[in-house]
Amino acid sequence: MATVYINNGAIELRLTSARSRVRICDINGNHVSKPSSQNINFNNHYIEWMITNNELLTIIKQKFGEDEVTQLKNELEEINISLRDSGYNIRAAQKENTNRVIEDFLVYKYEEIYYSFEKDIDTNLKVKITFKMGDYTLAAHMFVLINLTNSNIGLRNNEGILENTNILGSGARCIWNPTNLIVREITKTLAYSSGNHRNDLVTLLNNIRY
Repeated sequence: MATVYINNGAIELRLTSARSRVRICDINGNHVSKPSSQNINFNNHYIEWMITNNELLTIIKQKFGEDEVTQLKNELEEINISLRDSGYNIRAAQKENTNRVIEDFLVYKYEEIYYSFEKDIDTNLKVKITFKMGDYTLAAHMFVLINLTNSNIGLRNNEGILENTNILGSGARCIWNPTNLIVREITKTLAYSSGNHRNDLVTLLNNIRY
């Protein structure tokens, strides 16, 4: 089932799935297993949207004029920093013996060490880039994080508009119409993930026709 709908520059994010590209997470990145019914603190929980280039391009095409696209493309071409080359794009597991035995099993504790790159775009809105293992190499995963108390979004469910509640409810969704400035800053931030990703975004912008 689709969880992202984009129409006339407005974005609707469905918030009812725990296994989609749109999920609810807490401030530490832990995902909520039952987003529709679980009691959560809106102040420290986020909508985590793993945004794609095609979704970003759709928003830009619906909201930007030709001059704005040209300006954005020029700004992207000036970016010469790659987070992939920063030395922090690693994931490594650490194994620790707990010195406990259950039946004939030794109990070990594993922790995965990795880094994320996060930037505040606006109040209660940030972008996070995390490198995760793909088919053969670490690939950049890019997330837009929207705090549930963000004043620029509307939260609704099948009962209507959400007000002063800690349960999203059945059919929960977020309605968001970001400004062009916000979209531009998100695009520029994502372009820092790697030189190849920046070039891909520039190519997509070049292919927009008016």
